[in-house]
Amino acid sequence: MLPIPGTTCSRCRRPAVIVQQYSGLSLCEEHLRRDLETKAKRLIRQHHWVRAGGSIAVALSGRIASSALLLFLQQLLADRRDLTLIAFTLYQGDAASPALLQASALASALGITWQPILCRWLASNPGDFVQHCCSAAAVLGADAVAVGETLDDRAVTVLTKVCSGEQRTLVGAGPDCGIRDRVSVITPFSGIPFDEVAVYAGSLPVVPLPSRVPDPGSLSGAVDAIVAAYSVNHPSTRYALLSVYEQLAVLNNPGDGTP
Repeated sequence: MLPIPGTTCSRCRRPAVIVQQYSGLSLCEEHLRRDLETKAKRLIRQHHWVRAGGSIAVALSGRIASSALLLFLQQLLADRRDLTLIAFTLYQGDAASPALLQASALASALGITWQPILCRWLASNPGDFVQHCCSAAAVLGADAVAVGETLDDRAVTVLTKVCSGEQRTLVGAGPDCGIRDRVSVITPFSGIPFDEVAVYAGSLPVVPLPSRVPDPGSLSGAVDAIVAAYSVNHPSTRYALLSVYEQLAVLNNPGDGTP
């Protein structure tokens, strides 16, 4: 990412590549990486996502967030001999799709075992993407699946659920309760803005595919536009929605009348 003209890093005075409106910090690429890794590691510790003897399967789409997540976990677990890190990509039948080729190239460059997984229901039921990932991870023998969900994704999901009257599905949806097919779901980037993840992805050995543009005609696409516009003057908006998710996620009894 190109430096921001006239803006220096708050920590080292080198040219800054990003300004965190929510924190007031301007960060160079190196300090942004450190900041991101610190936040992701803190989230992992809080939820006990990395456990000795476990196996983590990364859902690798070949796009920015999941590719950055694979790099982060590969570096985090590089010295761990008691853990296994693998990657997989869901596909619908086209064995030569750009996503598969990109994912294969990245996994190879990072020295990580990778497997394409055929999922014919992906297009017809994209809302169950995480469930499809859990099923794929179970097939691969993993006990956890890592998904490249960012703060932006989490915020849009929360507000979309509220707008559609499905907020009850957020109750009990936290990481300690999110066991599907005996596979836990881990999201180390769920508290990190996408633009920061994109800077981190700049150090990947293979350039990832661009992220999908939300469909403006869908509810989630409309919500994404609303959140983006409102966040211009209210930079903590996404974190506020994340807080709503976390408060609902710790409630484990959806039938108790919780709205």
